[in-house]
Amino acid sequence: MPHQYHLFCNKCAVFFFFINISNLILNQTSNALTITPPTSLQDWKDLSALLCDTFDAPSKDPTISSSSSVTKLSIEELKWNLYERQFTIQDIYKRYTRTARKLKGTKYNLFLAKQDYATEMDSNMEEIVGVVELGMTLANEVENNPPNSKRKARATIGVLCVKEEYQGQGIGSALVSKCQERAKDVWMEDEIYVEVEPSNKNALAFFHSCGYQETSPIEIKNATVSRRRQMESRPHWVLSQYLINENDFLCKDGEEKASTQLEKTET
Repeated sequence: MPHQYHLFCNKCAVFFFFINISNLILNQTSNALTITPPTSLQDWKDLSALLCDTFDAPSKDPTISSSSSVTKLSIEELKWNLYERQFTIQDIYKRYTRTARKLKGTKYNLFLAKQDYATEMDSNMEEIVGVVELGMTLANEVENNPPNSKRKARATIGVLCVKEEYQGQGIGSALVSKCQERAKDVWMEDEIYVEVEPSNKNALAFFHSCGYQETSPIEIKNATVSRRRQMESRPHWVLSQYLINENDFLCKDGEEKASTQLEKTET
């Protein structure tokens, strides 16, 4: 009995040790969310992993019930975990870093949402919880336009994703607001666009909640997407939102009136 009691005490000591360590790690306080471009090699690796896990990971359909389908999904997940995920992350990393280098100095930006943490073990921790891409795309050709006329280039939100466990906390809206701010204040654009697959009801609902509306008439544009290192063209609905509101017009109108009154005073 004493021997058994001794072993039991040792197990309890180890058990409570891990509980204390877990509590120490989990006892963290969340600081303000920051939105910034990628600034390090680790940022590029982390955003590539986030994009991979969001758009390329095998889907887990809870309605699957047949044994053959379950077996097929299990094999797919095994292949994914063994090598497919890593290959896909490497492909995304190369593609995005290459694009960033190619478009440096142009109207192109990637923004990361970083959640900073302070724990009892480390006072400076951060996690990338969201990514958004902003660039310029060409509008569809318009019928009856003169030959060789230029297609309009417009600010367009590309990829947008937020980690599943952080969704519903306003991070996606903050990333969209950052894009709107950049397009309006830096690029001097008066309208911003986004292209969404019609089947993506969640994305459509999200952008509607941000004030985006389908163009009238509805514009459908084929956009190239990458899935598992394969490029394919899919139809997307085009949504837009004006970046100049009534307050902007009022400010400009007020500035013009003030300028006119100043001129009259000087004369």
